[in-house]
Amino acid sequence: RQLGELLTEHGRLTNLLAQAERKKSLSEEQLRELSRLRGEVNLLRKESQELAKLRLQQKQNAPSSESNPPGNKKMLAADAWADVGMETPENALQTFFWAARHDNADLVGELIRWQKDASVPDELEGQLDTIVTSLIPGTIRFAAELQGMTILSQQEDNGGTARVRVELASTNGNPAKQQEILFVKEDTQWKPVFSVWSARKGSIQGALGIRPESMP
Repeated sequence: RQLGELLTEHGRLTNLLAQAERKKSLSEEQLRELSRLRGEVNLLRKESQELAKLRLQQKQNAPSSESNPPGNKKMLAADAWADVGMETPENALQTFFWAARHDNADLVGELIRWQKDASVPDELEGQLDTIVTSLIPGTIRFAAELQGMTILSQQEDNGGTARVRVELASTNGNPAKQQEILFVKEDTQWKPVFSVWSARKGSIQGALGIRPESMP
């Protein structure tokens, strides 16, 4: 029997005992029943107290909210990537990787934009479209080796650009890498930007994301 039911029955018999003390009319059977119920109530109260102590210990031993924050980011597995449009930088990145993972070179080429830095000579600027197009096969191979991505942060600027920091997990056993990717807004859609630079005279390199300062 549950503690609540026993307490109710215990209260009823206790009231009978109080009346009997006044009227001297409580039977021996009722006295035995009252004694038995009191024993069960005391036992259940003890068990309830032990359960409360156990729950308190479990709560104290559980990871704190700091070690497992409610807003903890979750990886989006590559198998779950889909064409979710380009209305936000986060959606645009998922759509871009989805297209690359499905070997859709035409769509990848339509989605990407490029941005050169000061190291690229002006006379080579006319070749940048061709150079960026040549990076598409490598991008497709890169996406095929990804296990998933985790959006760590997103910052949108007033000038129609946004920066997304993402952690990319690979299937080849290498540690996950964090990368900051620039997006530009065209009408209502966001496009990922390839950074293009010249490491040495006559050489052009490019990669998805913002070029790290330490990169040659």
